[in-house]
Amino acid sequence: MGVSVSLSEHKVHWRAFLESLKQRGLGGVQLITSDDHAGLRAARVAVFGGIPWQRCQFHLQQNAQAYVPRKDMLTEVASDIRTIFDAPNRVTAEAYLTKAVEKYSKSTSRLAEWLANNIPEGLTVFGFPASFPAFVAHHQRRGTSASGSSAQSAGGFDLSESGLLLAAGIRSARRDERRMVDWQNLYKF
Repeated sequence: MGVSVSLSEHKVHWRAFLESLKQRGLGGVQLITSDDHAGLRAARVAVFGGIPWQRCQFHLQQNAQAYVPRKDMLTEVASDIRTIFDAPNRVTAEAYLTKAVEKYSKSTSRLAEWLANNIPEGLTVFGFPASFPAFVAHHQRRGTSASGSSAQSAGGFDLSESGLLLAAGIRSARRDERRMVDWQNLYKF
Protein backbone atom coordinates (compact mmCIF):
# COMPACT_ATOMS: atom_id res chain seq x y z
CA MET A 1 0.00 0.00 0.00
CA GLY A 2 2.76 2.42 0.86
CA VAL A 3 6.12 2.96 2.43
CA SER A 4 7.46 6.11 4.01
CA VAL A 5 10.75 6.82 5.72
CA SER A 6 11.20 9.67 8.16
CA LEU A 7 13.55 10.59 10.95
CA SER A 8 10.62 11.34 13.22
CA GLU A 9 7.26 9.91 14.13
CA HIS A 10 5.46 13.24 14.35
CA LYS A 11 1.90 13.88 13.27
CA VAL A 12 3.06 15.85 10.21
CA HIS A 13 4.84 12.83 8.75
CA TRP A 14 2.06 10.36 9.49
CA ARG A 15 -0.67 12.69 8.26
CA ALA A 16 1.12 13.21 4.93
CA PHE A 17 1.58 9.45 4.59
CA LEU A 18 -2.07 8.62 5.38
CA GLU A 19 -3.34 11.39 3.11
CA SER A 20 -1.15 10.07 0.29
CA LEU A 21 -2.82 6.67 0.66
CA LYS A 22 -6.27 8.25 0.40
CA GLN A 23 -5.20 10.34 -2.61
CA ARG A 24 -4.04 7.17 -4.36
CA GLY A 25 -7.50 5.67 -3.88
CA LEU A 26 -7.42 3.84 -0.57
CA GLY A 27 -11.00 3.30 0.47
CA GLY A 28 -13.17 0.79 2.27
CA VAL A 29 -10.91 0.72 5.33
CA GLN A 30 -12.83 -0.99 8.11
CA LEU A 31 -10.20 -1.20 10.85
CA ILE A 32 -6.87 0.46 11.58
CA THR A 33 -4.36 -1.37 13.74
CA SER A 34 -1.24 0.38 15.04
CA ASP A 35 0.71 0.99 18.18
CA ASP A 36 -0.25 4.01 20.26
CA HIS A 37 2.33 6.59 19.23
CA ALA A 38 0.99 10.14 19.76
CA GLY A 39 1.93 11.38 16.28
CA LEU A 40 0.34 8.44 14.52
CA ARG A 41 -2.74 8.64 16.74
CA ALA A 42 -3.28 12.32 15.92
CA ALA A 43 -2.76 11.75 12.18
CA ARG A 44 -5.07 8.74 12.18
CA VAL A 45 -7.85 10.74 13.84
CA ALA A 46 -7.36 13.64 11.41
CA VAL A 47 -7.39 11.51 8.25
CA PHE A 48 -9.46 8.43 9.19
CA GLY A 49 -11.39 9.75 12.19
CA GLY A 50 -14.47 7.58 11.67
CA ILE A 51 -12.63 4.29 11.22
CA PRO A 52 -12.43 1.96 14.26
CA TRP A 53 -8.94 1.61 15.70
CA GLN A 54 -7.29 -1.28 17.50
CA ARG A 55 -4.01 -1.09 19.32
CA CYS A 56 -1.52 -3.64 18.01
CA GLN A 57 -1.67 -6.74 20.18
CA PHE A 58 1.99 -7.55 19.59
CA HIS A 59 3.02 -4.08 20.76
CA LEU A 60 0.73 -4.37 23.77
CA GLN A 61 2.55 -7.55 24.77
CA GLN A 62 5.89 -5.82 24.32
CA ASN A 63 4.72 -2.78 26.30
CA ALA A 64 3.50 -4.99 29.16
CA GLN A 65 7.07 -6.14 29.78
CA ALA A 66 7.88 -2.74 31.29
CA TYR A 67 5.41 -3.48 34.10
CA VAL A 68 6.58 -7.00 34.90
CA PRO A 69 8.79 -6.72 38.00
CA ARG A 70 10.65 -10.01 37.63
CA LYS A 71 12.04 -11.67 34.54
CA ASP A 72 10.74 -15.07 35.66
CA MET A 73 7.17 -13.68 35.32
CA LEU A 74 7.50 -12.70 31.64
CA THR A 75 6.28 -15.99 30.19
CA GLU A 76 3.33 -16.19 32.59
CA VAL A 77 2.21 -12.62 31.88
CA ALA A 78 2.64 -13.10 28.13
CA SER A 79 0.55 -16.28 28.32
CA ASP A 80 -2.21 -14.50 30.24
CA ILE A 81 -2.31 -11.68 27.68
CA ARG A 82 -2.30 -14.14 24.78
CA THR A 83 -5.25 -15.96 26.40
CA ILE A 84 -7.18 -12.68 26.41
CA PHE A 85 -6.43 -12.00 22.74
CA ASP A 86 -7.21 -15.60 21.72
CA ALA A 87 -10.65 -15.56 23.36
CA PRO A 88 -13.54 -16.62 21.12
CA ASN A 89 -15.46 -13.36 21.72
CA ARG A 90 -15.25 -10.02 23.51
CA VAL A 91 -17.25 -11.10 26.57
CA THR A 92 -14.83 -13.97 27.18
CA ALA A 93 -11.82 -11.73 26.48
CA GLU A 94 -13.05 -9.19 29.02
CA ALA A 95 -13.64 -11.98 31.57
CA TYR A 96 -10.05 -13.21 31.03
CA LEU A 97 -8.82 -9.63 31.41
CA THR A 98 -10.72 -9.21 34.69
CA LYS A 99 -9.21 -12.47 35.94
CA ALA A 100 -5.68 -11.34 34.97
CA VAL A 101 -6.15 -7.94 36.63
CA GLU A 102 -7.36 -9.64 39.82
CA LYS A 103 -4.47 -12.13 39.65
CA TYR A 104 -1.82 -9.39 39.53
CA SER A 105 -3.53 -6.71 41.62
CA LYS A 106 -1.94 -7.75 44.92
CA SER A 107 1.53 -8.80 43.82
CA THR A 108 2.04 -6.43 40.88
CA SER A 109 -0.41 -3.56 41.14
CA ARG A 110 1.32 -1.47 38.44
CA LEU A 111 0.96 -4.35 35.97
CA ALA A 112 -2.68 -4.92 36.96
CA GLU A 113 -3.48 -1.24 36.46
CA TRP A 114 -1.65 -1.17 33.13
CA LEU A 115 -3.53 -4.26 31.92
CA ALA A 116 -6.90 -2.79 32.89
CA ASN A 117 -6.15 0.52 31.16
CA ASN A 118 -4.44 -0.73 28.00
CA ILE A 119 -5.49 -4.24 26.99
CA PRO A 120 -9.07 -3.19 26.05
CA GLU A 121 -7.55 -1.14 23.20
CA GLY A 122 -6.47 -4.46 21.63
CA LEU A 123 -9.99 -5.90 21.60
CA THR A 124 -11.68 -3.76 18.92
CA VAL A 125 -11.70 -6.60 16.40
CA PHE A 126 -14.20 -8.44 18.59
CA GLY A 127 -16.78 -5.82 17.56
CA PHE A 128 -16.77 -7.15 14.03
CA PRO A 129 -18.86 -10.10 12.77
CA ALA A 130 -17.40 -13.57 13.21
CA SER A 131 -16.83 -13.75 9.44
CA PHE A 132 -14.56 -10.69 9.52
CA PRO A 133 -11.08 -12.06 8.68
CA ALA A 134 -8.05 -11.85 10.91
CA PHE A 135 -5.52 -9.48 9.42
CA VAL A 136 -2.14 -10.09 10.92
CA ALA A 137 -1.19 -13.37 12.56
CA HIS A 138 0.26 -11.73 15.67
CA HIS A 139 -2.60 -9.26 15.98
CA GLN A 140 -5.48 -11.67 16.32
CA ARG A 141 -6.11 -15.38 16.76
CA ARG A 142 -2.86 -16.70 15.31
CA GLY A 143 -3.74 -15.88 11.71
CA THR A 144 -7.19 -17.39 11.58
CA SER A 145 -10.53 -15.72 11.24
CA ALA A 146 -13.00 -15.76 14.10
CA SER A 147 -14.59 -18.78 12.43
CA GLY A 148 -11.23 -20.57 12.44
CA SER A 149 -10.41 -20.44 8.72
CA SER A 150 -7.00 -19.28 7.62
CA ALA A 151 -6.65 -15.70 6.43
CA GLN A 152 -4.67 -15.17 3.23
CA SER A 153 -2.20 -12.37 3.62
CA ALA A 154 0.40 -10.51 1.67
CA GLY A 155 3.13 -8.97 3.76
CA GLY A 156 1.00 -9.24 6.88
CA PHE A 157 -2.09 -7.53 5.43
CA ASP A 158 -5.36 -9.26 4.60
CA LEU A 159 -6.40 -7.95 1.21
CA SER A 160 -9.62 -9.94 0.80
CA GLU A 161 -12.85 -8.28 -0.34
CA SER A 162 -14.36 -8.54 3.15
CA GLY A 163 -11.91 -6.17 4.73
CA LEU A 164 -8.80 -4.12 4.42
CA LEU A 165 -6.49 -3.28 7.23
CA LEU A 166 -4.26 -0.30 7.33
CA ALA A 167 -1.56 -1.34 9.75
CA ALA A 168 1.11 1.20 10.43
CA GLY A 169 4.42 0.23 11.96
CA ILE A 170 6.02 3.18 13.62
CA ARG A 171 9.38 1.91 14.68
CA SER A 172 12.37 2.87 12.59
CA ALA A 173 14.48 -0.01 11.34
CA ARG A 174 17.43 1.01 13.46
CA ARG A 175 15.44 1.01 16.69
CA ASP A 176 13.84 -2.33 15.81
CA GLU A 177 17.28 -3.85 15.28
CA ARG A 178 18.38 -2.70 18.73
CA ARG A 179 15.21 -4.02 20.38
CA MET A 180 14.95 -7.35 18.57
CA VAL A 181 14.04 -10.25 20.81
CA ASP A 182 13.14 -13.82 20.15
CA TRP A 183 9.45 -12.99 20.63
CA GLN A 184 8.20 -16.40 19.44
CA ASN A 185 9.95 -18.10 22.33
CA LEU A 186 9.15 -15.34 24.79
CA TYR A 187 5.42 -15.24 24.03
CA LYS A 188 4.94 -18.93 23.16
CA PHE A 189 2.49 -18.21 20.32
